[in-house]
Amino acid sequence: MDLLKQFLGSGQGHQDFSDFVNRFEQGQPSDGYSDQEAVDRYHQVAPNLPQNSYVNAAEQAFSRIPPQQRQEILNQVQQQAAQRGINLPAMSQGTGGQSALDPGNLAQLVGQLHQQDPNLLPQILSGQGGNAVGGLLSSPGARAILGGIAAMAVKSLLGGGQRR
Repeated sequence: MDLLKQFLGSGQGHQDFSDFVNRFEQGQPSDGYSDQEAVDRYHQVAPNLPQNSYVNAAEQAFSRIPPQQRQEILNQVQQQAAQRGINLPAMSQGTGGQSALDPGNLAQLVGQLHQQDPNLLPQILSGQGGNAVGGLLSSPGARAILGGIAAMAVKSLLGGGQRR
C-alpha cells in the first residue's frame, strides 16, 4: 500500500486518480470512463492492495451496481473459473442466509481470485478468457466493478476523496 501512496503522490498522479474517483461516483458506475481506463486503473491499484483493502473496495464497488449486473458478473466469474479449473465456493446462497448477490459475498468471491492472482479478475471479465487486451470487457458491469475496485481503494487512500 505504501507503493500505491507513493505512486499517487501529491502531483498529477494524485489529481488524475481524484478525477477518476469523482467520475466513478457521478452517474451510473459504468459511465464516465472507458473499458481501457477501468482496466488500466485496476492494474495500477489492485496488485498493491492488501487483501482486506481489496475486499473492502470490492464490496463498496459491488454495492454501487444493480443486482442484474452483479448476477452477470457472478455468472461470468463462476463460468470462467470453472473453465480454468479454479475452485470457488458455491454462491447460490451467501453466508448467514444472505443472497449470493450481496456485495459482501461477491467481494469475498473476487477477493479469492485476487489472492490467487491480482490479474485474474480482469482476465475473467474480458469475456474471452484473455487478458483484457485493448481493455475489451464483457459488459458495463465488468467495467463498473474493475473501475470501482480501483476507485474505492484510491478513495480510501485519499481520505474519502473530495468532490469538486
